[in-house]
Amino acid sequence: MRLPSSRRKKRPEEKLNLVPIMDSVFIFIFFLLMSAQFRQDLAYEEIVKIMDSVRMLKKTDDAFFRKGKDGLDVKIMNLFDKIIFGNLMS
Repeated sequence: MRLPSSRRKKRPEEKLNLVPIMDSVFIFIFFLLMSAQFRQDLAYEEIVKIMDSVRMLKKTDDAFFRKGKDGLDVKIMNLFDKIIFGNLMS
């Protein structure tokens, strides 16, 4: 007696349905944002001081790189170098 071949009985791979997981993550993030309490009492000068204090990378910080005009990696020395505080108070 011959055993049935397993070639004919292969099932197609079932893919994981990520839509319900993504929906729940989105709802969770939305809930966290709505329940967070944001500080509204920061003055403009305090915001500028905070941004300036974290703008310069220290020697102990990890290195950040971006692609230069020639396509080579260029080490970033300053963070937020293109931020302008012009319309913050208006």
